[in-house]
Amino acid sequence: MFCPQCKAEYRSGFTHCPDCDVDLAEHLPQPNGASDEHLPDENLREVWAGDDEGECNSICDRLKEAGIPFKVTQPDLQFLKHRDSRFSIGVLPNNYDQASGLIDKEATDGEEEQRAMELPAEDDVVTAPDLDHNDWDPDN
Repeated sequence: MFCPQCKAEYRSGFTHCPDCDVDLAEHLPQPNGASDEHLPDENLREVWAGDDEGECNSICDRLKEAGIPFKVTQPDLQFLKHRDSRFSIGVLPNNYDQASGLIDKEATDGEEEQRAMELPAEDDVVTAPDLDHNDWDPDN
């Protein structure tokens, strides 16, 4: 059972979300832009894959804003009881170029932000000229 408002998952037997004060639903509605029923897997082209859930969410938000239908998959493979956390975003072939362009633009924007935040290399730092400390008087 899921809360349609806060998206929290509850064990079976619960019928009401105490935080949101709404009735629980069997399944969460698909967010705008992502429609599993209309996007069969065999027609999709993978436009992005990775392990970073935050990056996956950011890309999904951009695709939603652009009105590009997509589908996110996360294989539920287990290897020694460790869940595979790889995410994959698929789009229809006719939307692939546009989606790829959005993702590339996001990557470029992120790289520019990273460069702006980087500290200069030690040899790039301009230092003050050496001062002559021979005439220094600690009492004055």
